[in-house]
Amino acid sequence: MLHDRVHDVIYNAVTQAVASVSHLDSECSEADMAKRIVKQINKAASDASLLTMRWEQACQEFVQKAMHGYSASCGDAVWFYDIDLVPALAGAAMEIVNASGQACNPHGVWEVCQMEYEDKLDRMMLDKALWEVVGSFFTEDKVRGKVFNALSKAYWPALDDALNDGNLHRDILYGLDPNTDLKRVEAFTRRWIDDSISRAWAAIEQSPVELTETLVQDLLKELIAPFGVEHPFSCLPGALTERLGRPPPDWAFIRPCVNELFRSWNGEVVAAPNKKRRRGGGGG
Repeated sequence: MLHDRVHDVIYNAVTQAVASVSHLDSECSEADMAKRIVKQINKAASDASLLTMRWEQACQEFVQKAMHGYSASCGDAVWFYDIDLVPALAGAAMEIVNASGQACNPHGVWEVCQMEYEDKLDRMMLDKALWEVVGSFFTEDKVRGKVFNALSKAYWPALDDALNDGNLHRDILYGLDPNTDLKRVEAFTRRWIDDSISRAWAAIEQSPVELTETLVQDLLKELIAPFGVEHPFSCLPGALTERLGRPPPDWAFIRPCVNELFRSWNGEVVAAPNKKRRRGGGGG
């Protein structure tokens, strides 16, 4: 039966994956780790509606459902971002697609599952990083939540804006030169911080934390390397930094960018007397 085949594929792949990360968690046995993961992936694979979808959509929906349950069950585990569940997800997805009667390339199934899995992990890591960075500047829960939400909501429109610079076709066909790549990173950063601070303005103004150029500069530096310079993750999108690499925490662009934004914000304040003027001192 399909259920049994799917379960066996998931169990065998997860068992192997757990063995490679079990040393990271001294408080949980390999059997318990595998049981928690298998339960969530198997539950997602049991959705009968997957058999009625085109195979690409079925793979995406399956991985999304599996990751939702997996993150809720294991998101706090020390090995959450280290274990490789692509073999388990792709293997189960292949069984589902075969049962639907559709012909497809196993490599295609693997690729879709891997992209969806890595995208979900990246988004979860981004949320984790944003929450931790914001918490180091704003300790009040309400303000922390407001600033976190502002950074999250401003992120994807800023990325779309940076990519929609007229170079997408050239990027796909030939790649871009370093100068164009850098301009994209700078455009994203400027738009992201501008939009984020504007969204969080009222919450920050009502908090004990003074909004200065120094604070925004320090916030941006932390966002570049949220887990320290030794950790490879950055809140700046990999889609923009893949070729250039992550900017250094002392990136020369930060200071003039923040200074320019404060001048812009203060100009807006003049036209909107009902809002307080942001203070620009401290960073210059």
